[in-house]
Amino acid sequence: MKNDFEIRTASLSASNKTLTGYVIKWNCRSHVLWDEFVEQFTPNAFNASLATGADIRALYEHDPINLLGRTTSGTLQLAEDATGLRFELTPPDTQVGHDVLMLVERGDI
Repeated sequence: MKNDFEIRTASLSASNKTLTGYVIKWNCRSHVLWDEFVEQFTPNAFNASLATGADIRALYEHDPINLLGRTTSGTLQLAEDATGLRFELTPPDTQVGHDVLMLVERGDI
């Protein structure tokens, strides 16, 4: 099993330089990952993790150099609702931040 990185998909929208959407939606099967498995999350699956207040970072392409936001600074907000794990992200005023906003606005991601 390959476990050196993970893939997540999200529904996104860009508005006023803020990205919002869902990291996951409850009870929806993912596409097949690595030809090995699918993921499906039940409501409140992240409740305990979110309650710890741990610093969660949003990274472009899982690269720590491409930091887009973090929960401890308030630039990344995560919350569970009836649909799934919702996020709101205010990307930085950096090249990668601008690139991500443009890619979302164009519909590339």
